[in-house]
Amino acid sequence: MAWVTLASSTGKGIFLTAGVLYFTRAVGLPALQIGIAFSIAGFVSLVLGVPAGHLADRHGPRVVLLASLALSAAATAAFLLARVSWSVLLVVVLATTAQATLLVARGPIINDIADGRPQELRAYIRSVTNVGIAVGAVIAGWAAQTDTVRGYHRLVLLDSACFVVALLLACRLPRTTAVRPPATAGR
Repeated sequence: MAWVTLASSTGKGIFLTAGVLYFTRAVGLPALQIGIAFSIAGFVSLVLGVPAGHLADRHGPRVVLLASLALSAAATAAFLLARVSWSVLLVVVLATTAQATLLVARGPIINDIADGRPQELRAYIRSVTNVGIAVGAVIAGWAAQTDTVRGYHRLVLLDSACFVVALLLACRLPRTTAVRPPATAGR
């Protein structure tokens, strides 16, 4: 789980550091439009957290983790196709929601693999997350320093590749069981 977290949080660090720069510098959209898109994406991902938890309960957190990593990779790669405000909003909402769903699925997986000591594994995973975000920020800093369209495009591809690597690593995680909520009377 640590390697999955390192790869995905490196992608997240790239996204957090250079997402706005990519859309303003490489795509050429106004910063206000990008700020609004990122704000809406944050709100949508917050609202969809509960349904994502229900999906993890019903289908198993590993399945939701794999789906969220695949969606993160695809949505991030789709940044290269987004050229107008509505398409930027769409891909940023998808990427942000997928990354939030990843966190929802990660908790139960940690509980399953922690050998009765989930708090220690959570602390370790949190440290790995911080390292990954820092590495992603350093990588994004390179693109910001070069400030070329080609550099930003490469950064988007590298960001997407981080999620692909995390997905491939997550495929090796043990299968987890879904938690089936009890049926309610009268339905």
